[in-house]
Amino acid sequence: MTTTPHRPAPKARIALLLASAFTLAACGGTSDGSDPNRTGATDVDVTTTDAGTTATVNGVTTTDTTADAAITPATYVTNAASGDKYEIESSRLALQHSRDVGLRAFAQQMIIDHEATTAQLTPIASAAQLPLPTDMIPRHAQQIEALQAASQSNDGSFDRLYRQQQLAAHTEAANLHRAMSNRSDAPDGLSTFARETLPKVESHRTMLADMPETAPAA
Repeated sequence: MTTTPHRPAPKARIALLLASAFTLAACGGTSDGSDPNRTGATDVDVTTTDAGTTATVNGVTTTDTTADAAITPATYVTNAASGDKYEIESSRLALQHSRDVGLRAFAQQMIIDHEATTAQLTPIASAAQLPLPTDMIPRHAQQIEALQAASQSNDGSFDRLYRQQQLAAHTEAANLHRAMSNRSDAPDGLSTFARETLPKVESHRTMLADMPETAPAA
């Protein structure tokens, strides 16, 4: 394993990232939509910079931009709002293109829940004079593009990619909300929002992880 340090990364955080990347590698896909067509986790790389920590296992990349020391109210709001946009847009695509009835139900719930968290975050960010982004951050936009490309195929690749992306996205979102919930110097309401949102995000990930693949809808 090669590590390129720029700042120390907590061992527990790296372990969580590696667990997520190993899981996706076993599924044969990546969190950003590429398909390495490789099995067995033998090529491992962990890179830590001021922007965050990235774990890559056989080409499967999971990024944590939420180290407690690095997260600021502005970066939190940007990533949380972009994450909501990604969840809503990716789940709308799933309603259009998924062949899995369980995933379609999951996608509908994601739209409802993430529209709700956006509505909750907006006035809190406004009061703190932290503007919400009008567009997704590049990584989220790239994931949407990957889903759009997968939707052109009828081989089930869209469902596999949506599931893989959602598992990685909810792991990253949980890290984000956990980091802000631990900040005692956050603007009024922001850490409370993070603490209240964290269990919802974790329940989404558990819901998906426990969901069996079902037969395509008729």
